Amino acid sequence: MTDFEEIGKEFLSFYYDTFDNNREGLADLYQEESMLTYNGEQFKGQESIVNKLAGLKFNSIQHQLNDYQSHPSLQDSVLVSACGTIFIDNNENGINFSQVFLLAPVQGSNSYFIYNDIFSLNLN
Repeated sequence: MTDFEEIGKEFLSFYYDTFDNNREGLADLYQEESMLTYNGEQFKGQESIVNKLAGLKFNSIQHQLNDYQSHPSLQDSVLVSACGTIFIDNNENGINFSQVFLLAPVQGSNSYFIYNDIFSLNLN
């Protein structure tokens, strides 16, 4: 069994750093079979997902991770759940978010891709 906790931790660090600095750089984490649900809207495939993320209407964003959990899943996949606060356009009032990833292994390598990504803003 792989070290699913370390995989989750390293993935989240890379994902949120890339999201905050260069959203287009997330493209390699998604494949054609990947699916994103972003606040109830669904997107399938690498191009559709990256277009959604790159097209979000803000100039800057910072994710502050408050908690995360990782679990091993079927066929060497890793389920990662994260929650935290995002700060948009240097606004000091953050918005709570939650996000769940299913990371699937890339055939023939030691890396993973995002098979499922579910993102929700908690506006209450």
